[in-house]
Amino acid sequence: MYAFNKVGELKKFQKNIHHKEFLDDNGFNTKPSGICSFNKNSISSLEKTLNQQTLVRAISALEVFLVDAFRDIFIITKVPFKEQSKVHTFNQAQLLSLKSTSDLFNIIINKECRNLSSGGFTEIIKTYKKKLNIDLLHIPPGKQKMIEYHEIRHLIIHKLGRTDTHFRNKYNISNKVGISVDENYLKTCLKDINVFAERTNELVLNKINELSISSIQQSSFERKVKYNIQILQPELKLEFLNTDFEFWVNDEFEMLKNILVDKILLSENELDIIIAGSFRQVKAYYSHLKYAKKKQIINLKLVENVETPRDDVGQKKKLKRKGKLIHIDDETLELIRINLPEQPWEKGIHKKLAEKLGLSNKVVSVAIRILIEKEIFKQQVNGIIIVNEKHEA
Repeated sequence: MYAFNKVGELKKFQKNIHHKEFLDDNGFNTKPSGICSFNKNSISSLEKTLNQQTLVRAISALEVFLVDAFRDIFIITKVPFKEQSKVHTFNQAQLLSLKSTSDLFNIIINKECRNLSSGGFTEIIKTYKKKLNIDLLHIPPGKQKMIEYHEIRHLIIHKLGRTDTHFRNKYNISNKVGISVDENYLKTCLKDINVFAERTNELVLNKINELSISSIQQSSFERKVKYNIQILQPELKLEFLNTDFEFWVNDEFEMLKNILVDKILLSENELDIIIAGSFRQVKAYYSHLKYAKKKQIINLKLVENVETPRDDVGQKKKLKRKGKLIHIDDETLELIRINLPEQPWEKGIHKKLAEKLGLSNKVVSVAIRILIEKEIFKQQVNGIIIVNEKHEA
């Protein structure tokens, strides 16, 4: 629009005989060519065409955004896509050619997105409502206006802007054969698309948060741990930190993404990683971290450890309280050690520490006894430290 205005000003300037003489005297070409050859009708026609093309691209950009947002939800949570009625068929060669489950996920989501793209706005609306329970038609500027924009886009692309009887009757423009997109209509369209996209984005983020909370509440784990990892050799490719990292849990195949809760980047070479799953899963993955620590590739520190007692017989045997010691691994022991305050401790310190760390009172109590036996801490009774005379001597 700026260029059109400048062309108009230049034409008016050139038509003035005194200005024309000035231009001729100073080497400007004032012959009727280039911008000066544009007449009023040709500029008006070009404006109309560019307005139409801008509207087409704006509506297309909106649809791309809606499909991409749909894809982003799939990356974060698979809950809305778990449909029993949908069946995908793969032969053995195809399955064995997949490098990881990510390849399989790509096939599924790409097929979903192709259906959205080919179905257009109508299919996008239906899918958002069905899978995500998000009603796009109630978002401003409303159902009728958004459908109008899409129908205009369709006529511009497929009929060069020529209207049909159905369109003229629907929008009461019986005297217009072609689509007219003036500057005001285009501005309104762009504003409406922006509002629609922002509101959709809010609803999608809310849905992601809702699904994530629901997933956390529904998921059960036996152990949840948080490790602090300092990378000592950043030049190495640390596969065990990749979400697609594959490892064995006894004779079962597992991937990090299946037990990964969060990865928090603290600096370029430091992060916290939170994983949750069965005792076997967490232990199997920890073995890879422990190996990297042994090779001085990383520094590893257990920050948090939460255990959820299972109801099965095996776990009950593990947590027997009748005089038998509970097994406590080195990580948990270290976590309890670094969280114990200086002695003398207040009465019931094991209960307060157990609540803080999400462990049972018995586990913390046994751990404190082990630490005292290792002479890391001193024995105390009722808040009074008991001095070992043999050691004092």
